[in-house]
Amino acid sequence: MDLYEHMGKDLFRAHGIPTPAGRVCGAPQEAVEAARAFGGSAVVKVQVQVGGRGKGGGVELCRSPDAAAAAAERMLRDGFMGHVVDRVLAEELLPIAQEFYTSIVLDRSTGGYLAMMTAEGGVDIETLARERPETIRRVQIDPLLGLRSYHVRELTGALPVAAREGAADVVRKLFELLWERDATLVEVNPLVLLDDGRVIA
Repeated sequence: MDLYEHMGKDLFRAHGIPTPAGRVCGAPQEAVEAARAFGGSAVVKVQVQVGGRGKGGGVELCRSPDAAAAAAERMLRDGFMGHVVDRVLAEELLPIAQEFYTSIVLDRSTGGYLAMMTAEGGVDIETLARERPETIRRVQIDPLLGLRSYHVRELTGALPVAAREGAADVVRKLFELLWERDATLVEVNPLVLLDDGRVIA
């Protein structure tokens, strides 16, 4: 079963993975209240189970509560790529230093798991894999052994030194989530390094 972003982030928080503060909104006024709660600004994201939201107008940085309301109203009214939208996610606007990508997927060809990480987040991973595959670190994980420290070191070696410890913690918790929930894919795009050194999903 595919999950909406806000549902995935609830699971992340349940497994100790840090995420931005967020509120699910079904009306523009709720986005206003969320932005006010987050200090007057918010990122408003359309909640649909398709990719390409960032490039397609489904993610908007809002510097005021009124801007958050306008973004929510547009998304709820117009939908996204032919999909009806009945809710948006308003999240706190955080100072991002750099964006990354990471995922762990069940590899049906081997019966194990494939973990991936790249320092180029916020992009379409399929396009990146096709055009510049050398930028993506990949490790195969034997389900009998689980995620080992050398897997984590290999993956996070793709990132700046300042992000490696935080990213390593996220990867370990993502694997725990995948294993405990019997999931076939967990993905974070973008995984972000904040100006204060924290790494959040």
